[in-house]
Amino acid sequence: GLHQCGVQPEILGGDCVVPPFACALATGTTRGEGCHMSTALVAYEPPAFTTLTSPTRSFAFHHAGSVTISQGWGEDGARTGAAVWDASFVLADYIDRLLGRQRAPPEGWVGLELGAGLGLASIAATRGGVSMLAT
Repeated sequence: GLHQCGVQPEILGGDCVVPPFACALATGTTRGEGCHMSTALVAYEPPAFTTLTSPTRSFAFHHAGSVTISQGWGEDGARTGAAVWDASFVLADYIDRLLGRQRAPPEGWVGLELGAGLGLASIAATRGGVSMLAT
């Protein structure tokens, strides 16, 4: 069944109910009830793991356009800030679609991406008109 997102961390996949404030942030609505979102588990084993070790990765977004990022996985032992994780692409794609629904570029929107890695989500948001700070 449905559960509150984040309440049962042992559940690795399935549907959950998002609290109303998070639904408002995600959809721009102020529904009285939570909205439903799906979760996913991504296993990083070959061949899926090979995307992290390739020298570059390219992404195509409907609104943000094409983005190519150089990666340095394993160079000098690098494991963080060295590759674009699949979860980063999922977030960037979500942001791209969300901003694409706007009638005009968001005016005065500011975003903060903590643990941005190589910053793909921030790139998508910036191309959509959001002023971003990525750490």
